[in-house]
Amino acid sequence: MAFLHFLRRPLVIISLVILLIGGYFTYKHFSPVPPTFTTVSVVKKPIAEYVTATGSVAPLAKYTLSFERQGKIKEIPVKVGDLVRAGDALAILDDAEAKNALMRAKANEAGAYAKLKQVTGGTRAEEIYLAETALKARELELAQIKALSEANLGTASSDQSAAGQRVSSAQTDLEKTKAKAVSDLDSDYANGIATLRSNFGKLSQALVVVDRTRRLYFESRDTIVHGARILEIQRQAEGYVEDLNKKIQVANDQSGIDSAFVVAANAVEKTLETVQYLRNTAIEDPNIRDTFPTNERTNIEAERASVEATDTAVTNARQNIENQKSANSIAISSAESTLRDAESALATQNQRQTGTLISGSSDVTRAQSAVAEAQAQLKLKRASARSSDVDAALAELDAVKSSVADAEVGVTKTVLRAPVDGVITDISIDIGEVVGVSTNVNPVVTMIAAPPYVIEANIAEIDIPKIKLENGVDINFDAYQGNDFKGHVSEIYPAETVVQGVIYYRIKVAFDDVGVLALPGMTANLKLIAASKDQALVVPYAAVIREGKVDYVRIPNGITFDKREVKVGIQSDTEVEILSGVSEGDKVITYITQN
Repeated sequence: MAFLHFLRRPLVIISLVILLIGGYFTYKHFSPVPPTFTTVSVVKKPIAEYVTATGSVAPLAKYTLSFERQGKIKEIPVKVGDLVRAGDALAILDDAEAKNALMRAKANEAGAYAKLKQVTGGTRAEEIYLAETALKARELELAQIKALSEANLGTASSDQSAAGQRVSSAQTDLEKTKAKAVSDLDSDYANGIATLRSNFGKLSQALVVVDRTRRLYFESRDTIVHGARILEIQRQAEGYVEDLNKKIQVANDQSGIDSAFVVAANAVEKTLETVQYLRNTAIEDPNIRDTFPTNERTNIEAERASVEATDTAVTNARQNIENQKSANSIAISSAESTLRDAESALATQNQRQTGTLISGSSDVTRAQSAVAEAQAQLKLKRASARSSDVDAALAELDAVKSSVADAEVGVTKTVLRAPVDGVITDISIDIGEVVGVSTNVNPVVTMIAAPPYVIEANIAEIDIPKIKLENGVDINFDAYQGNDFKGHVSEIYPAETVVQGVIYYRIKVAFDDVGVLALPGMTANLKLIAASKDQALVVPYAAVIREGKVDYVRIPNGITFDKREVKVGIQSDTEVEILSGVSEGDKVITYITQN
């Protein structure tokens, strides 16, 4: 009872309550509380690993161009900033001297060809006929002189009359020979200019087909090298054909026609070179050979045959003129010789008539010598060509061919042409200025290759093993904020570049979109895709723990967790690919909160 009474006191009750509350909180404080796990599920999604870098836009190439010969600047058809195509003229020297040298060389070449043909072909039938006629004349003269020697002096008057008739006859023959020579040569020149006029259109047509074929099939990246070469020799051929047309228009006399033939030879040769390059080289390139249309091959073959036929026609027409000149010279020389002989015989008769008697034996001896000389000339005409004469003619032809080649190169070097499609960045000369043979130290024109441009950047040595050719690249420019572009790694330089003691390796990035309006020198921010997968098992970076060389994740197991070893793959900025150790949907711990 006393104890119960003690418990009923207020102070005791309050003390007990305090003890109970303190005991409760003491229990709660010292009892263990399980931790809180933050987990995520293993998911399958795309993942990519990137390497970042900063670079700048650069052209594919820069060219410093100079003339290879001295001369005065006649024309500058471009200005700084112009877009030019490969083969376009950038600067032109005065070419009058070079073209005159070429025409002289061509004329020498034609003469050498004619001489070789004459030597190898032997003497023509007309020349043999003339030699036979001359021999008969000498034999007749000998017979007449013998008759005169045996005749009575009383026959001198009759002989004088006969000699006068021979002179008259020889003069008539000479006039007829000269008239026929003029007529025959005029006819050959008329045929020659007609041949040039009729074949000019064939050359122009061939170049039209070449130009159309080049534009259709040789302006892509794979074929542009052939396109540039075709355009270069096509432009040369067009220039010569244009010159030929001008020569034909003003060819009103034999000199004009001769000049037209010289230009025609050059035009035919360069046109044939253009067609043959297209036929034998360009369309046989592996990039186009299997896809080049059969009908186009047929057209090109037809134009080649047409140009070769033109070459034959022009050569034959010109050779006919040269042959006629040679025949005319021989015929006129023979007629003049006959006239001189007749006049000499008449003079002899006149002397005899006036009392200055010439010894008959002397006349016979002279006539016999003339016959012997005519016989020797006929024998020489009938003989075949000697090997020494042929060798000499071939050597002369080789020499003039070399001169023609040098002269053609000289004409070509009067025009400074663009080596590739590009943009003019500097011109250091003016019209009228005399330039010499310079080097790239003092270039005449500077240009850069046309777009597309590339981006050059340095990659740290720790990242370069991750970069492979054709890796994708995300690109943005400080100048085009908010616009992203795509590209790929096009080149990786094998040699190192040291910048402030740090080793880098230079790469080039090509744009996938050729229409990007980037300019050389612009700063580009690159995000290179080192590796990527469209579907991979992915967890956040925080879920993977590394101890030594082992990676593991933590799998919840009640109020604790189990460690599970994993193999990691691609690592982005925030996530990691799991190659093995977990499955899609597994829960892994990313963060543990201790309570």
